[in-house]
Amino acid sequence: MKKAKSPTPHSQLANIKYCASYIVSRTPHLINPTSHIKNHTLYFVLHPSSFVLLLAYCFLLLVSCGKTTKTSEAANTDVKQVAAALPAPEKPKEEAKPIALSQEQMDMMQVVLGKPEKRSLIGTITANGKATLLPNSMADVSVIFKGVIDKVLVKEGQTVKKGDPLFEVIAPDLIQFQEDLFKAKSELYFLNKELQRQQEMASQNVGAAKNLQDVQSKVYYQQTVIKTTLARLNLAGVSPQQVDDSNPSNITDRFTVHSPISGNVSHILASVGANVPEGTKLARLTNIDDLRADIFLYEKDIQKVKPGQTIHIQFTDPNIPETTGKIEYISKELDPIAKTIIARASFKVPAGKLVLPDMQLIATLETQNTMSLTIPDAAVMKDDEGKPFFFYSEAKDKDGKTLFKRAELEPRGQANGFFGVEAEFANKIIVVKGVNILYGESKRSEPE
Repeated sequence: MKKAKSPTPHSQLANIKYCASYIVSRTPHLINPTSHIKNHTLYFVLHPSSFVLLLAYCFLLLVSCGKTTKTSEAANTDVKQVAAALPAPEKPKEEAKPIALSQEQMDMMQVVLGKPEKRSLIGTITANGKATLLPNSMADVSVIFKGVIDKVLVKEGQTVKKGDPLFEVIAPDLIQFQEDLFKAKSELYFLNKELQRQQEMASQNVGAAKNLQDVQSKVYYQQTVIKTTLARLNLAGVSPQQVDDSNPSNITDRFTVHSPISGNVSHILASVGANVPEGTKLARLTNIDDLRADIFLYEKDIQKVKPGQTIHIQFTDPNIPETTGKIEYISKELDPIAKTIIARASFKVPAGKLVLPDMQLIATLETQNTMSLTIPDAAVMKDDEGKPFFFYSEAKDKDGKTLFKRAELEPRGQANGFFGVEAEFANKIIVVKGVNILYGESKRSEPE
């Protein structure tokens, strides 16, 4: 960084003169009206009381002018440093020069020309997706009543069937439920006897009708208590046959938690001796035998996809072969951020391969047949970066040589050895044979 130059005496004097003239113009009240001219110079006479104030004003103005000069010079220096640190702008990429070939050269290279033709093509859409589980293919196992885990009957990764025992839980509330059931049954027995007696008295017009109605109400209440208590016990897996009031030894203090679905034990979340409140999750089960594929479609492709369409699925894992499936339904909700909707498809898992939920996949969907402008697949090849392209011609140079340009191939469907191309190539000449030779010529002509 260059050091700022100190102001010279001449520049300081110029600043003082400027500041003085500025003060005179801005503060006429400090100047005595009496003035005189000497040696062609106009002199003003200050009031004595204003002399000190004028000196202070001049000093502050000079300091301000000096600071402004230094600040401006420093700012200019900083701007130059920032500008020097910025990267130089990239030069625009030059367009590849056309390849000029005479007819003799094309004959020698065996370059064959042709024109695009209209054909019926099956359009394709490529979209990302993932494997997913249906809601009925996964389950969280939880306890209905609070208790203490007494036994864990399975291990993580174990395959179970629907109804298999998973846990044994000791629940003191079960004893209370069974006690309430026995009491209700006993009460109902005596109420039925009383109801029979009241009905006989009513048939003989003896006794009040209110007594009969009161007994009937009590009978109905006890019947309800019995039904609700049996329902609670049934939730714990205790059947009515187990709860036999004629045999009190059948009273149990524990219940078994059973598997709600067939599948694999993914996680065990409780251990022996754990005190688990009502509703606590004990394990998670998944069934990967019935997976689905969630395909993420962009807005431009929504109208091209219908339920029942065939899809081809490739997994990012190269060890899993390609498989096919069908679109089951298309979501009616658009993701506001990704601007995609979900098309869910069923598919067949390749035999002997493990496909898990959330595995990434690429789906290719076939759309309906459309008439498209096409070129043969022999006219298309891939460059060093794997991008498909072809060569076309639309003019000749001044020497009569044909000029060939390269065009990237945009995916517009493929069928029976033909690729779809844009309508702008309808009246252009296409290289249908010898594309590899032209590609070699284009690479030799590229600047190093």
